[in-house]
Amino acid sequence: MSLVQNFIAFARGSPKRLAWFHNFQDQNDNADANGTSFRPFCPTRFIMRKISIISITSNYSSLIEWLQDLETNEDFVKCKAEAAGFLASFQRFDTSFKLEMLRQIFTTLEDANTQLQGAQLNFQRAEAVIEALKKVFIDARSEERFDVLWTSAEASAKFYDLDEPELPRQRRPPARRTGSAAAYFPSTPKEMYRKIYFAAYDGVIVGLSDRFEPSSTTTHLKKVEEFLIGKTGVEYLEEFYQNDFEDYQRLLLHRNIALDAAKTSEVVKLVKIVLTMAVTTCTAERSYSGLRRLKSYLRSTMTQKRLNAVALLNTHRDIVKTFELDVLLDNFIAKVHLRMRTFSMSNATNGKSNVKPIDS
Repeated sequence: MSLVQNFIAFARGSPKRLAWFHNFQDQNDNADANGTSFRPFCPTRFIMRKISIISITSNYSSLIEWLQDLETNEDFVKCKAEAAGFLASFQRFDTSFKLEMLRQIFTTLEDANTQLQGAQLNFQRAEAVIEALKKVFIDARSEERFDVLWTSAEASAKFYDLDEPELPRQRRPPARRTGSAAAYFPSTPKEMYRKIYFAAYDGVIVGLSDRFEPSSTTTHLKKVEEFLIGKTGVEYLEEFYQNDFEDYQRLLLHRNIALDAAKTSEVVKLVKIVLTMAVTTCTAERSYSGLRRLKSYLRSTMTQKRLNAVALLNTHRDIVKTFELDVLLDNFIAKVHLRMRTFSMSNATNGKSNVKPIDS
C-alpha cells in the first residue's frame, strides 16, 4: 500500500508530470484508457482504498511506458532516480499480483462499508451485512479462488511484459523462533504466493471477527427487539432503563396494542431511544471527515457559528439541494437596506420578501 500511496503522491506532485501522463493515456491503445486519473488515499478513512488501487491497475500499461520515458527524458533530470525505482517495482510480478489481490479485498470491504454508513441503517441490517461480509471472505479463502487470481496474474504479467515470478533467496530463520524444527521453504513461486494469499484473507477474517464480536450493546439490542416483537416481557427494560419510563406496565400494554393495531407513544419513545445507538449515527460520523475540507488553512479565521452552519449544510446536502436559491438570495438581500440598494431582487419573490430589513 505504501508503494501505491508514494507513487500517486509522486505523479500528482507535479502538474507537468501529470499532464504528460495523460498524454500517454490518450495515445496508448492497449490501456484500459477510460480517462481514470490517479486518486490519492482518503486522509480520514482507511477503508477507502479501492478507487486509488483501481486508478493504478486500470492504467498499468500507460503507467509503465510513462515511467520508462520519464527515466530517459532530459526535462525531468531531478526525478529520474525516483522514476527508475517506481518502474522497477511495477515491472515485478509480485507488485502486479498483490495489487490485484488488494483490489479484490478493498472492493468487497468498501461496498460493505457503504451499506453500513446508510442513513436508514438499523441494527438487524448492520448485523446481516457483517455476517454476509464474513461469508464472502471465507468463501474467497479457497484453492479455486486462488487459482483464478494466479491465472489472471500470470496473464497480466505476460500482457504487460513483467518479470517472471521467482522465489526469494532462502534465509534460515533464527533458532529461537523455529526451535529444532526444520525451516519451511516453498518449492515453487505459486506455493509462496498461495501462502501470501491465504495469510491476507485470514487477517481480514480475524480482523472482522475481532471488530464486530458480540458485545453488551448487541446483546441489549437483541433483547429490546425481542420485547418489541412480543417474545419477552418488560422485566429487562425495567431493569435497564429504570426511570426513563413512568409506567412499565403501561409500556407493556401499549406494546401489545401496537402489535395488534398501530404504533403508540410509549413504543415510539422506546424505539427512538434504541435508535440513538452508535450503529445509526454514521451521518454524524461523516461530519468529521467533512470538517477537514470545510475548515482548511485558507479558512482558518472562520468563526464557530459559521462553521456549524456550513457543517450542517455539508452533512444534509440532500435537503440543501431542494432549496430555491433565488428565494434564499432575495431574503439575504432584504435583510439590510444597503444590500437592497446595491443588489437587485429576482422574480422568485416578486421583488418582495417577508424578511424585515435592518438599517446597518
